[in-house]
Amino acid sequence: MTGTRIESLTRNLLALALAAPALFACEPADDGADPDAAIEADGGEGEGEGEGEGEGEGEGEPDPIDIAGAYIDDYDIPHTVTTEGWTQGIEGMLSVTAFTAVDNGARFAVGQNAADHPFAADAWSRYDWTFADGRLWYCQPAFDAADADAAAAVEPDPSDPAVGGCGGFPWTGLSPAAAPAIVGDYIDAFDTAHSITAEGWAVGAGPAASRYTFTAVGEGWAVAYNDAGNMFAPGLWSRFDWVTVDAVLYMCQSAFDAADAATARAASADASAPAEGGCGGMFPWSALSPVE
Repeated sequence: MTGTRIESLTRNLLALALAAPALFACEPADDGADPDAAIEADGGEGEGEGEGEGEGEGEGEPDPIDIAGAYIDDYDIPHTVTTEGWTQGIEGMLSVTAFTAVDNGARFAVGQNAADHPFAADAWSRYDWTFADGRLWYCQPAFDAADADAAAAVEPDPSDPAVGGCGGFPWTGLSPAAAPAIVGDYIDAFDTAHSITAEGWAVGAGPAASRYTFTAVGEGWAVAYNDAGNMFAPGLWSRFDWVTVDAVLYMCQSAFDAADAATARAASADASAPAEGGCGGMFPWSALSPVE
């Protein structure tokens, strides 16, 4: 694992409806789809790159969005994020927004609400996301704007998302809909601690630990954002792969300094003989032992 070697429903429907202006101002989607399918939904990686970013209504194609995946928010509301748009809610009460512009650098997207949007049909929305305290957070500062420009002009404050900055409210935390099957605490052959939760992966212990926040989780792999405080490759992207062979859990950080989520997702590792090699082309995978 190249990187590691370098650093050794619903709050309920009633609550959603009653709080619509507040929650949609930082609106807490998914249609119940399989999380892996949602993760793969941003398939056209690299397609249309640079087109449509910051452009007017309906022009061009938005960039691939870094946080594509299936999530559950702090109110148990499902969300599905793809390059095409953002869907939240449950069947029969879905809020769907089709993106016309995605800016991964500034971490926001703008799009038009569907004609059957339950709160602001055909209006325009803006979605923002940020990473803090080992979590992914989102805010919907505009949900009923008259046009794309009006939606894009509404900027939230990401400085302390757990406390506020989203239309007078805290931002809303998002967790991957499918947690990794290997959630737990481990130690590797270099006596380095690994702590894996539903939200992310930490390598090391205490304040010096490197932390990675999951944005997509599949069977045996996850894509993660490198915490801005990490010693190595802060603010970049990683991919973690894992496999169990002969009752031993192995991991490989197959990407640790990718420029974006799509590049990290495209990384791979050879799991055919993890104890011998296949990670980063020349390294064995790291064996992880559970901490009792």
